[in-house]
Formats: sequence, structure tokens, C-alpha cells
Amino acid sequence: MTISRIARRDFLFGSAAAGLGLSLGILPRLVRSQGQPLPTTFGRKVLNITLEGGPDFRHLIVPAPNTDPASYGASYWRYRATAHRIDGDSTSQWMNRYQTEYLPVTSIGGTSVPEFGIHRRAGFLHAELVAGRAAIVSNVAFSENRDHAHSLLILQSGDVSTTASQASRDGWGGRLADHLSGNVFSMTRQKLLFCNLPVGSSSQVVSARNTRVFGLAGRAATDNVDHPRAMADRSLRSYYASLREANSVDPASSYHRFMEHERILRGLTAGVRARLDANPVPAEIAALFGNGGLLTRNGNFGEQMRNVYDCFACEDVTDTDGNPFGFRVASLNYGGWDSHKDQSTQIEPQFEEIFGTGRALAVLRGALADDMPAALDAYCVAVAGEFGRQLRSNGDRGTDHGRGNYVILMGNGVRGGVYGELFPDEEITTLVDGKNKYERYNQDIEGRTGLTRVLGAVSDWVANDDTAGDAVFSSRATDPTEVPEISRAGLFVS
Repeated sequence: MTISRIARRDFLFGSAAAGLGLSLGILPRLVRSQGQPLPTTFGRKVLNITLEGGPDFRHLIVPAPNTDPASYGASYWRYRATAHRIDGDSTSQWMNRYQTEYLPVTSIGGTSVPEFGIHRRAGFLHAELVAGRAAIVSNVAFSENRDHAHSLLILQSGDVSTTASQASRDGWGGRLADHLSGNVFSMTRQKLLFCNLPVGSSSQVVSARNTRVFGLAGRAATDNVDHPRAMADRSLRSYYASLREANSVDPASSYHRFMEHERILRGLTAGVRARLDANPVPAEIAALFGNGGLLTRNGNFGEQMRNVYDCFACEDVTDTDGNPFGFRVASLNYGGWDSHKDQSTQIEPQFEEIFGTGRALAVLRGALADDMPAALDAYCVAVAGEFGRQLRSNGDRGTDHGRGNYVILMGNGVRGGVYGELFPDEEITTLVDGKNKYERYNQDIEGRTGLTRVLGAVSDWVANDDTAGDAVFSSRATDPTEVPEISRAGLFVS
């Protein structure tokens, strides 16, 4: 008999959230909130966005053009010209491209900085950076190889020693959730390694791939009493209720645990659905996905924004023992960044979908500001891919696999700014056979700061504890850092 018509991952959303540290032997009953108001206080959390494919942040963030041939602005625009679909020998095209397609940054949080540009299609990122609520961490060391699959394991585990065969190991999101005694919520269609918990953890991986349809299936509102789905629902409810009433199942049997798990899911499903049914998806978030949605490249990323909003909306849901919902770590992703050719047409629309004015992150922030304003102080967005791209563009108007890259952090708690050397002089002053790194192929951004340093600082902030990052990343203390500000005190205002 089919007892559920939803995906197993959605089923697990109910089981994990209900347990909040659930083994099948724990039997909480959800306390439903009268009137279903939205919460007003929130624990700190990280929204981790994995950009699969190796995003070219040197296309998103660029130096101002400079006609001095010894300047960084000259090397960049001359040898990156094909990726921008312009003539590298035409300084007027450099200037026109920069002036028409990039928004200049000359101050961050009221402090003057040397000018650079953010792509115009990432207007929200530009605004948050200028306002002092975004940080660009430069020259971060990612994987030392250029293999996508292996490098993604390294990124999501937060451990450069991860081998290509360790696809089932723990992820840094799972370790952080365990350290926080909270849960990691997977907003994606497929759970990422980032979510994997360490052995023996009492935390849960909560599948939140569709927060509006999860738990045990039941009769749909449009079903009449004779609909097969309605009859199956009644039969299953009465069957399990009668078993419990008769106390006929041996408490030591595995079936008893399954039976009690069903009861837990019934309560959790009813409680969370009541909260969300009373609080519809904000129209601006709903407009991101579905037919005619604003996110035409990746509507699922819009669905992930809905899932994040809903998890904030359930922040204060508890069981009868007072165990919290446990939303502390969120896993999100957006693929399609392997830009070997026609880069500008491929990745610029994607930057807009994530960072654009009126697009995903901007809409999420706006919806939270309207409905749960205290949430704005409670989350940090961390954005990174598995590696970067090479410095010089290739002959197909794209860029090939590189190593080092940037990490972008956003949120009210972020101390806005540029950390490390945004465009290192070494890339144009170190010559080999008379050529600098932009003039030669197969040259990377040099990794000067360990990834664990950045993500460790994020972990410290979420935990409000400067030792959290060491618990999550065992190598943090010995990994390199370009500047001492790569720390909680340096990257965050509180």
C-alpha cells in the first residue's frame, strides 16, 4: 500500500524537524502556536550558497581601466578582452565597457576605497557593498586541482586533505550544526556533502527542498470523500490510531518505533503546515519561480529563497519538551558556472539572478524586512565556488579552470569591505620571459588565505563563540591568512 505520494526527501523534512535530535525512540508532540504569528527573535545562522562550476568573480568584480601599459587596469582589460566581447587593443572599448556595464565602487560604508567596478547586473551586491553590509575576501585558496567533482568535495567538506573517494564524509555545515546542537537544512533538490553530519551527531539533516509540501501525505482539499487518496488517508489514520489505542504492538519491536514515528510526523506535519498555511509565500518570492518567474536561468534558486523564508517563519516552533526547530545552517546551490566559452552571455544573467536588484537575495532580504525584520540581524550569506578561473581569457570568449578565488559574505552583521589585495600587483609585476600573469595562459589567482580562515570566522559569528571555527575546521589555526582581519572580529561587527 502506498502511504505517501511525496518524495522521500520531503518525508524526511517532517521526520527530522519533528525530532530535533530525533531518534525513533523520542516521541515529542508539537505545540501549535495560537494564531500562527511569525517569530520575532532568531538565532544566528549561515546561508551557504555553493556555486558549482567555478564562478569567475574576476568578471563580476573588475578594476577600472587605465591606459598606462604598466597598470593593472591595462593588463586586465587587454588580456581579458575576449571574455568581455571587446577588442583588447581598443582602450576606448575598455572604457565604454566599464562605463556602461559596471557600477563603480569608490566607498564602502562611508570609507573611501580605490575605485573598482561591480557588474551592473549585480546591483543588489553593489548596493550592499557600498552600504557596508558585504565583504569581498580576496585570494582565497581553494582546491589545488582543477577537477570539479573532487574540488566540490573539498569546498563542501572545508578540508583540503579530502580525497576524491571521500564523497560520504562529513561536511563543514554538518559539523557546524553539530557544534551548535542545531540542524542543517538542505534547501536543494539533492542534498550536498556540505550537510553531512559527523559520526555520532544528535543533530539532523532536514530536507527542506519544498517547505510547502512535506510530511505525510493526506487528503487534498479538492478530494471528495470517495477519492482513493481520501480513503487511503482515513484508513491509515484509523489503522495507526487503533494500534496505539489497543497497545497491541510490543514496545521493543522495530514496528513499534515505526508506528510512533508515524505519530510524530502527523503532529509535525499539522503544526508546520498550520504555520505556513496562515502565512502564504510572499508574492515577491513567489514571482521568482514557476511559469513566467523572474529567475529564468534557475527557477529552483527562487524556490530555495522560499524555503529559507519558510524556515525563518518556523523559527519558534517547538515540541512539548521545548526542543527548538533548530534552523542554524542552510545549504543552497546554483550551478552552471563552468564558463569556458561565451562567458559574458553565460554568467552575467546568472550573477543577476543571485545578486541583482529585485532578484533572489534582494527579494529574500526585502520579504524578511517586511515580515520578520529581526531576522535581518540573524543571518550571514556565504557565497563560494569550488575554484576560480584563469586570469587570461581564452580564445572562445571564456575562461578556463583556475585555483584561487574570492568569497563573498553578506548580511547586517558583516563588516563591509575588501579583505586582502583585490587585484594583486604581483600578477602584473612578476615577469617570466618578459610576460606577466595576464599575458601568459594557465595562470591563477594565488591562494593567500586558507578557506578555513574565512569559513571559520563565519562559524565563530554564527556560534557567537571565537572557538567554534577551530571545532569545525581542525586546520584553521595553521592555515595561511593574507591579512589579520580574516577573523570574526575583522569580518563581523558583532
